[in-house]
Amino acid sequence: MASHGRTDGPTLRFLGIFQIHGMPFLVSCARLRWLGHIARLDSDRLPKQLLFGRLSSTRPAGGPLLRWTDCAKKDLKQASIPIEQWLELAQDPVHWKSLIKDGLGKWETDSMKKPSV
Repeated sequence: MASHGRTDGPTLRFLGIFQIHGMPFLVSCARLRWLGHIARLDSDRLPKQLLFGRLSSTRPAGGPLLRWTDCAKKDLKQASIPIEQWLELAQDPVHWKSLIKDGLGKWETDSMKKPSV
């Protein structure tokens, strides 16, 4: 069985033959495109307030649960987009889309070359 984010042999051949992307690429791409859309909204819009807002309560004890922003930060890292600069980079939608596709495409290619564990 392939591990999360990796692709096994038959699937890798299938993706190569039909020149399509795997599910991790598609999910990360959609999440980053949505993140860019939220970044371009006015500050008074509720989705932007929810993304950048902080809760006053503490997190529950135990292992930390992944939040949407945690996954988005992981996606930014995989796409080689600097976390400190993503907000400025997302202001140009055409450039943002190309950054996402190029960065995640390289990440997907590199992750497929790694042997599955």
